[in-house]
Amino acid sequence: MYLLALIRAQRKSPVESISKAAERLYIVLKPYTGIQRESMEVKSGHIVGLLVDVAKYTAEQTELSIDSTIGQLRVVNEEYEKLRTDRRVEQVLTKLPDVRIVRHDADEAFKTVCHYIEASYLLAKTAEEQAPIQKLVERINKISRDFKTTYKLTQTQAGTEAEKPGKKKPKHRKRETEAEKIARMLPAFEKKYDFPSGSLSFTGITKDIDGMHLCKLISTDPAKEPVWVVIRPKYLKWIGYTEPEKLG
Repeated sequence: MYLLALIRAQRKSPVESISKAAERLYIVLKPYTGIQRESMEVKSGHIVGLLVDVAKYTAEQTELSIDSTIGQLRVVNEEYEKLRTDRRVEQVLTKLPDVRIVRHDADEAFKTVCHYIEASYLLAKTAEEQAPIQKLVERINKISRDFKTTYKLTQTQAGTEAEKPGKKKPKHRKRETEAEKIARMLPAFEKKYDFPSGSLSFTGITKDIDGMHLCKLISTDPAKEPVWVVIRPKYLKWIGYTEPEKLG
């Protein structure tokens, strides 16, 4: 550190008052030798201690003409401490929640929205009242499909990048979501039970009965009632139009 080197050099001054002042300060500040090699946070803490110790020797500071040097060191260290504190506060304020928590909250919010839409559809008294609700469902499904398409494109691009020389291939395949699984099995269900192609969509509403996992589908035709199905590993099984309370 420049300050300690300066005091050490002035101990050899031919001027007695300067050499004695330098000697007194050197004894006080000698423990701080080498702090320039410490980490920034440790160094800053030691500078605070150095400034506290040297403040007791104002006469010696004046004699060695190091008042301005010490003052500048104090200002710079205080600015660093403020910057470090502000940075930590900023990091705390901008810390994002765990993506798994966000995903869970988003899924729960989506289910709530689906319940409201379902209730509105069922309480609608005429086909004219049901029509705008059906349009809303179609728009939501369209947005969902667009996001899935975009995600698949990014995954494809990522796979292409991984195949390039020097690139590591991803180790794990993304797990299919329940909504994606239902969407994949819907075409076969529509064909088997004579529904128009693309006329059914998942409402986001599910329930478990007698160990079976069920979901509710809605038709693009406002005159058609919602459909309940059992979600099997490879296909959807028809249950009926009425929400079941038990199976069998």
